[in-house]
Amino acid sequence: MSTISDTTSKMVDQSKELVVRTFEYYQLKAFAQVSYLSSTFLKVVVIGGLLGMALVFMLVALSIYLGTLLNSLALGYAIVGLFIMLVATLLYWKRSFIENLVVRKFSKNFFDND
Repeated sequence: MSTISDTTSKMVDQSKELVVRTFEYYQLKAFAQVSYLSSTFLKVVVIGGLLGMALVFMLVALSIYLGTLLNSLALGYAIVGLFIMLVATLLYWKRSFIENLVVRKFSKNFFDND
């Protein structure tokens, strides 16, 4: 009878150890995912912000250049504004493709079984 009791006791101890180790593993996995997402978000914000500022300056310069070529600054700004609206419309039409691309990128890391 003591053999069954010893075996049962060992099984309970091993089960407890498994639960503790599994909990620790998922804590570490969650920390890794949060770290990855935070660093990715920070990179996107910093790089995107700098590129956005550069784009604004380039578009203003293009507007002024077109305005001087056409002898009308307003027309130069209108042409660049229409170009921006065209790009925004194209991006809106392709939004599901962009969303799928982002989901695939993050899901590859999130569901990575390493």
